[in-house]
Amino acid sequence: MSITAGRVFLAITLAMSVACLGWFGLVRFSFGTWSSAAVLPGVIGLIAALATVVGALMFARFVEASVHGQTIRLRRVLGRDRTIAVSEVDEVVLLLDLRLPSRTAPSSVTRVVLRRAGGTVAAFTPRGSELVDGLRSLGFRPLVIDEPTTPLRASRSYPGSVGFAELVVEPVLWACVVIPVVVVAWLVWDAAGG
Repeated sequence: MSITAGRVFLAITLAMSVACLGWFGLVRFSFGTWSSAAVLPGVIGLIAALATVVGALMFARFVEASVHGQTIRLRRVLGRDRTIAVSEVDEVVLLLDLRLPSRTAPSSVTRVVLRRAGGTVAAFTPRGSELVDGLRSLGFRPLVIDEPTTPLRASRSYPGSVGFAELVVEPVLWACVVIPVVVVAWLVWDAAGG
């Protein structure tokens, strides 16, 4: 994913959510009662806010990474750009098949984990394979993990290699299925006089 495209997406969805929810609030408080003029902007604002939150969580690990001399430059969708000196990295781990619940097939992108003294310096999903070639040209011999790896297993083997959103996405997906089923069952039970 392009860093610029990610930033533009987040800026547009955030601006839409602020504008629509602002309109919703203005209409609601101007009329003092419920108005149909507030419904559509309110719904669009909530959808845009949800898209902003989901986009921010999804884009957190995507970076444009490049090797420049003895440094590795990371340009992120969210947060500041970062420069890591090659001397700060002892080991490079490549997770070739990180299985996220949002993906139905093996991943086509590699998770790169830069480590030092058993800890993670940086973990990210680069846009292309040029970074791995650049790291090899600096003398690194990456440890390649080509077996299917879940976020939980990756986190246990290489702490910091996956983000919080990647760890909780599976339980959240299950909750999105189970909670509505329980609510509907409760409503049916209550409506039946049970």
